[in-house]
Amino acid sequence: MALRFEQLSEPWRAAFTEAIEAYLVRDSVPIGAVIVNSEGSVVARGGNDFSSDRLAHAELNALRAIQARGDRAQCEVYSTLEPCPMCTGAIRISQLRAVHFAARDPSAGSSEFLTANEFMREFPCTVNMPHDAQLETVVVSLVMEYRQRTGHRRWFERWRKYHQVGAIRGQRLFDTASHARWVAASASPESIYDEVVSMSAAV
Repeated sequence: MALRFEQLSEPWRAAFTEAIEAYLVRDSVPIGAVIVNSEGSVVARGGNDFSSDRLAHAELNALRAIQARGDRAQCEVYSTLEPCPMCTGAIRISQLRAVHFAARDPSAGSSEFLTANEFMREFPCTVNMPHDAQLETVVVSLVMEYRQRTGHRRWFERWRKYHQVGAIRGQRLFDTASHARWVAASASPESIYDEVVSMSAAV
């Protein structure tokens, strides 16, 4: 039975909401990230703004929003997509204790860098791989729609091999101009998530 958006944990709902704002409001890559403290409360948020600044990645924006005097060593980052090399480095510099991502990035994902050398291992950061197949599918579907619509076809086959269902749903979203429809309707993160989940699983 498919789970609805409201059944996701708070960090994932918040991260996905940031991704949808980036996607619909800024027409940027649909990636969102949040930072949670030791109690699991969201203390910082960030969405991708790649369309205006190539360094404005979701994780980096969220990390910049953490209070300077906060106990970062007790914080964890939730990102809808596996961090790239720049964001992985920023997570290490921020000394966070864990990173969670909803979907892998088969082209730029660099979470393995967190154990690449002595410097990166000095402040251990636990890597939590995708564990919610439904959320993973939704994230990949939206990223693939964005890549198709904006002509970012480099690495396309690598994405397709990683997640065929997400690639096919992303193509269908592109073919039916879903992004324009969602923008016109000011669609909510909940409605978008539930719509993608409800799409036929046929490939």
